[in-house]
Amino acid sequence: MSRITKKALLWVLIVLAAGASAAVAGGLDERIDIELKDANGRQVLESFGQILEAKDVLIDPAIKGDITIALHNARVKTVLGAVCDSLGCLWRLDDGVLTIEPDPDYTPPEKPDAQAPDPLSQPIDLALEDAPVRDVLEAFGRIANMKVEIAPEVQGTMTVEIHNQPARAVLEQICKEHDFLCELNISEQEGILLRVMPRRKE
Repeated sequence: MSRITKKALLWVLIVLAAGASAAVAGGLDERIDIELKDANGRQVLESFGQILEAKDVLIDPAIKGDITIALHNARVKTVLGAVCDSLGCLWRLDDGVLTIEPDPDYTPPEKPDAQAPDPLSQPIDLALEDAPVRDVLEAFGRIANMKVEIAPEVQGTMTVEIHNQPARAVLEQICKEHDFLCELNISEQEGILLRVMPRRKE
């Protein structure tokens, strides 16, 4: 890997400003480490012009979006290809000019269904007296077919009587009365996950 030049240092600063850290040297075959999270795609592509010491960088206006990517000890051309794959574009370097154009074969990933049903929307009846709070929270997991993670500090009992109320409203009421923080996360890897923890005191 060539020594770090002022131009390489400038690239590091640019990438850091985009929310990334990288070890950079010029040339398509040089190896770099790069980590980007929700970085502006156009800014990242423009920065490759500085890595390659390009005379100019031409980016089609249709290319937009943010990018999250992490590659270690990868060649610059591999990283540039991965960035373009994520943004749906193609690159070429001719006579010192880096050109970025849309990939005609690119298919954007499907967006999650914004109308997906709320797993806690169904109404429930709940009548409990001196019931352990942890048992009640685990019951919500069974109602909504979701995993439940309860912090060890979550303790106590509760008495409640509710009729025909959405499960979410009941859960929020319990968390409010007992000063708990409830987080509902939905992901392809974990499915539906409910986390319950004590609310931090200000």
